[in-house]
Amino acid sequence: MEQAGLKHAQESVLPLWERTRRFRIYSSWLIPGPMQTAPYIEALLRSIRDRRQIIDDVEQAVRVRVAKQHVLHQGNHRFAIVLEESVLRYRIGGPDVMAG
Repeated sequence: MEQAGLKHAQESVLPLWERTRRFRIYSSWLIPGPMQTAPYIEALLRSIRDRRQIIDDVEQAVRVRVAKQHVLHQGNHRFAIVLEESVLRYRIGGPDVMAG
């Protein structure tokens, strides 16, 4: 899916996000997507791009991913999120990114 670009990968799950009414998220190492800041998303997607050597459409993918977060505030969506403490210690980007 990522061979077509990270933007495409983000867009492909948008219908699922929009029709999902109850999100139950557990994470042991990353901030969950709906809660990520734009700088966090950018740092994460850049590392994926570099590791997997795929096309560079990170800026466009970040915009799509941030736009997907409208499900936090629009519609009838409920969220239950459990994070391990290690999520707050696993550094994605620098200290400013993590502080956000």
